[in-house]
Amino acid sequence: RRISMAVGMTEALAIAQKRGQTSIPPDQQPQSYALMRDTIQQMGGRIDRVLVNDATQREYLAQIVVSDGNGGEVKVIKARPGDAIALALQANAPIFVENQVLDRFGTKGSG
Repeated sequence: RRISMAVGMTEALAIAQKRGQTSIPPDQQPQSYALMRDTIQQMGGRIDRVLVNDATQREYLAQIVVSDGNGGEVKVIKARPGDAIALALQANAPIFVENQVLDRFGTKGSG
């Protein structure tokens, strides 16, 4: 199953770039997600996963799950889904969607 969601231009460019779907001139690359990833990593954290965890008729809601990298403390950060997905792609972290969101708003995907 899959969901469709609108994201801002910056998020869309960052997502498309990480998926290899666009070539963005170096002076126009969205770098805030790489900055966020590097900051979390240099502070000893790790982006474990992103979860699209809720939705309304107007918007999706997401969480970024960050751990201390040693199996200890875990923080959950609320985020816009476009930002969360772009950050997950920068960090090579998995992206999940809650079943309740898929049940309400999902469609069957091909392949």
